[in-house]
Amino acid sequence: MANEELLTQQTGATQAARLKSSINLAEQPMVANEVAEVQTASPVPSEPAPPTKRRVSNRQSRRRSEPAAAAPEEPPTVRPLPTDPRVVRRVVLAGLVAVLMVAGTVIGSYLWYSRDDAPQPALEGALAPVEGSSVLIVATDAADRAVSVGVMTNSGPEQSSVVLFPGALLIEIPGFGTHRLADAHVLGGVDSVRHAIMNELGIAIDGVAVLSPGDLASTLDRDLEITLSSPFLQPDYNGAVVTAGVGAASYTPDEIEAMLVTVGTGGEIEFVQRQRSVWEGYIAELARTPGLVDDFADEDDVGSALIKQGLGAERVTTTVAPVRQVGVGETQLLGLAADPAFFDLHFGSIRMPLDPRPRVEILNGTREVGITQAIAGELIEKGFWILRTDNADRASYRETLIIAQGPAGQQEAVLVEHELGYGEIVIEQSASGSVDVSVILGADAIQ
Repeated sequence: MANEELLTQQTGATQAARLKSSINLAEQPMVANEVAEVQTASPVPSEPAPPTKRRVSNRQSRRRSEPAAAAPEEPPTVRPLPTDPRVVRRVVLAGLVAVLMVAGTVIGSYLWYSRDDAPQPALEGALAPVEGSSVLIVATDAADRAVSVGVMTNSGPEQSSVVLFPGALLIEIPGFGTHRLADAHVLGGVDSVRHAIMNELGIAIDGVAVLSPGDLASTLDRDLEITLSSPFLQPDYNGAVVTAGVGAASYTPDEIEAMLVTVGTGGEIEFVQRQRSVWEGYIAELARTPGLVDDFADEDDVGSALIKQGLGAERVTTTVAPVRQVGVGETQLLGLAADPAFFDLHFGSIRMPLDPRPRVEILNGTREVGITQAIAGELIEKGFWILRTDNADRASYRETLIIAQGPAGQQEAVLVEHELGYGEIVIEQSASGSVDVSVILGADAIQ
């Protein structure tokens, strides 16, 4: 019996010593501004940087701190383990409660930060909308252009809204430059459409739903009443003919789809206003029969579920984003008009957390095609504002450079480096003024 008590005391002493050693190690200073290791497929001879920019390396502040000397250990005080069953039971229960609290916090944090990537099953029937969720709805034509683009935002049980964007909207398509919004789907698929709108407005979009040619007509099994504010004119060999007049009328599913994806002889403004009329009638039909959503959103269960949540609101509104004409030419181009009140009303609940958003340009310093599109998408998902994507001055950079445009941009550069997980932060003393951070992608960005 004496041996067992001695063994118990020795075990307790050992555990206490290990605990104190762990505490000493935890008190060592954190490593600040670590530089990620450069991963290169093959060594590429570096060339001197162009003399037009003077870069001041920030490596001195990124050295590892020396570990603090461990304090001398004091002999631990050994307390005998409790033997009373009631005390042991209370200790065990307290430990279980603590473990459950920590586990709940960890799981809750994981679910929040991974909410964009977590798959959600398609649900049956309209649901109560979750405040702060959104879904991108895209209708394409035979040329695979995104001719009708809308964002449904679920603001809560009372109201959901669908904001439409014209296909002629001139917008930055990350990785491809400035183009019409309709061309984003041709260039990079629905992800390019989603990232273009997220980047332009600084909002989060949680899911997507795509209507391909024939999808809308196939989901309807009866005619619908559509109210048009302007006539739908289609050109004929004898001139323009009236396909649909002003006012309310009943149309077949094929006629409704034609009105949604065909510009006709009118301008882009008339086109998007007609699309609004079509969406109002179609959304009303979806609200009556939510199962129709699965017929065109079956490729994205998240998008299907989010649309059903939006349809479950007491009121669903459809409107057009405020636009203005950009330039003069044969092809009409539009830009978003400055209307903060409108965008706060419809997108205030899905704003990105970074405010103000760091302005970033991404330059490809490699021969890897499409890498700027992928990196831009990663940063947009985190709330950065990508103002420009292009090629760098050369394609032989071995290490990614994250250039803070002036000392004021250092914090933004640190945020970019944190999100990418690689690259060297340098400071450009002569700031460009147009962006906060310039990223020149090197071979370490190719994964």
